Amino acid sequence: MKPSVLNKTIKMFRSRSLSGLVATVGSKLPLESIAKKKGSRNRIFSLTRTFWLFLYQVLSGNISLDAMVQLARSWFLETDNISVSPNTSAFSQARKRLPVSFLRDIEEHVNKQFISNKTFHGYHVKLVDGTGISLQDTAANRSQFPMHSKAGNYSGFPSFKLLGLFDYQTGMNLEWSIDVIHTSDSNLFRLFWPLLNKKDLVVGARHFCGFGYFAFLLNLGINMMTRKNQRRKHQEIVEKKGKGDLIVRWKKPIVSPKWLSKSEWDNLPDSLLIREITFKVGPKGFRTSNIVITTTALDDKITAREWSELYFHRWKVELFLRDIKTTMGMDLLKGKTPGMVEKEIFVYFIAYNLIRLLMLEASETNDTELVKMSFKSTITAIQIWGPLLSSSKTQKQYKKCYDEFLKTIAYPRCRNRKNRTEPRAKKRRAKNFQLLTGDRHEFMPIPHRSRYKKSA
Repeated sequence: MKPSVLNKTIKMFRSRSLSGLVATVGSKLPLESIAKKKGSRNRIFSLTRTFWLFLYQVLSGNISLDAMVQLARSWFLETDNISVSPNTSAFSQARKRLPVSFLRDIEEHVNKQFISNKTFHGYHVKLVDGTGISLQDTAANRSQFPMHSKAGNYSGFPSFKLLGLFDYQTGMNLEWSIDVIHTSDSNLFRLFWPLLNKKDLVVGARHFCGFGYFAFLLNLGINMMTRKNQRRKHQEIVEKKGKGDLIVRWKKPIVSPKWLSKSEWDNLPDSLLIREITFKVGPKGFRTSNIVITTTALDDKITAREWSELYFHRWKVELFLRDIKTTMGMDLLKGKTPGMVEKEIFVYFIAYNLIRLLMLEASETNDTELVKMSFKSTITAIQIWGPLLSSSKTQKQYKKCYDEFLKTIAYPRCRNRKNRTEPRAKKRRAKNFQLLTGDRHEFMPIPHRSRYKKSA
C-alpha cells in the first residue's frame, strides 16, 4: 500500500472511531433526551459530545487529553464541519462541567436494560467484593483520600476502597460505593442494603460472615452465603443432612456490633439456624484444602454440591473487578481532584455495563454461553467494527453488519478451563530505576544506575 493511501486510511479510521462508538452503543444511550432535562448551554463541547469523548477515552485505556482533542477535532470536522483549537483546555473544562446527576441518569438507564431471568433455585444471586484503586498524587486527592498508614510520605499514591455489587449471571454492576482506603468492605456493604430485594442471595467472602449481618438481612427477606469466619468456632448442631452438611444454631453474641443500636440489637432473634457445608478443594494451586461455607437459606431442594459449586463460582467477582481495573485501566485513575475522580468512576462503570450489555445481546442472539465470551474481545470488536457500522448507508446494510458484529462478540474464545492455575509471576525484569522515596524536587539520583539495587 502506498504511503499516501495508508495515511488516508488511518485518518479515516481515526475520524470514524467516535462515530463507530456511537453506531455500536448509541441506541442504548438516549443522551439528547437526558441532556435536555439538564438544560445546558449550546457549546461546541456540549454534554452529549463531551460524554461520547469521555466514554471513548475510557474504552481506549484512558488515553491522554491531547490524543482525545486530536480525535475530537477530526470528529467535529467530519460530522458538523466545525474546527476547534488543538488546546486541551476546552475539553478538560468540559469534563469538569459534566453534572454527576447527568452521569447517574445515564448509568440508571443502562442498568434498566438488563433483564436476568436465570435464577439459582428462585434466588437472584448477587456477588459482592471490594478492591483498592490508586489516584494521582495531588494535594486535593491526598486530602480526600489519604494514603495507607503503612505507606511513607512519598512512597505511595492516594487510594480509596471500592466495593461493587455484581449480578452473578450477567456480570453487570448493580451498585458501587467508595470510601477511604482504611474503610472495611463490611461498612460499605451496609450502604447497599436498602437497594437489595426479597429473594436476593448475596454471596461474599468470610468478612461478611456475622450474626448481625445474617439476622438483619434475613428480617428483610434477603439471604446470604459466605465462607465461614475463622473466629466462629462454637456452635450447636441441630441436624445432620449428610456428610459435611449440617444445620447449626448460632447464638446471638453478648456484645452488639458498633453499627447497631442497643434497641436494634435487642430486636434481633436470640439465635439463627444456619446451614454449614464443608467440602474439600483438590486441584493443585488452591491455598486451602477444606472450605466451610455458611448460608441462611435452608431449602432442602438445594444440595450441598450445588452450594459448593455456587461458592466456587464466587471467583467470578474477582474476574469482573479485573476486567474493570486491568483490562479497562481503572487501576490508576487520572483525575487530579476528587470531583473529577468521581466522574471517572461513573464513566468507567457506564462503559463496563455497556460492554456487558452487548455481550448479553450477542449471547441471546447467537445462543452462546455468556461465560465463554471474552470481555477484552468485545472492546476490540467495538473499535474494529464501529467504523464499518457508522459507514453503513442503509438500514438493511447496518443490520447485516450489526449481526456480524454480534457474531464476532459471541464467538466462544474462553473455553472450559476449570481448575486451571497460572503462577502469579512476571518473566520480564523491570528496569533498575531508583525508587522515589522523597520529595521530587529534593531527590538526588544515583550517577551509576547499574549499581543500584532496589530494596525490598
